Amino acid sequence: MRAIARFVATYGRLPSEFDPDTALGLAANIANVEASHAVSTAQGIDAALGNENMAASLLWQVTGNDRLAQQMAVRAKMQRNLKGRPNG
Repeated sequence: MRAIARFVATYGRLPSEFDPDTALGLAANIANVEASHAVSTAQGIDAALGNENMAASLLWQVTGNDRLAQQMAVRAKMQRNLKGRPNG
């Protein structure tokens, strides 16, 4: 039941509304879609609050990927420094 709820939350339609091969492919891709949403949300937090550590923490919590979270934090800090807006 939880898998169906995740599918509907991600794609907005029931798996039965797709042909079986498409539904299986979409189900296998749910983690990537959720990670993409997490990256977008984390970037929004960083842009709005200027806090790359909070954004990286959110990304790590959603994806469980330390490396991705650290890369995002470093990239955000570099962008901020390039624009002359150091984190305060």
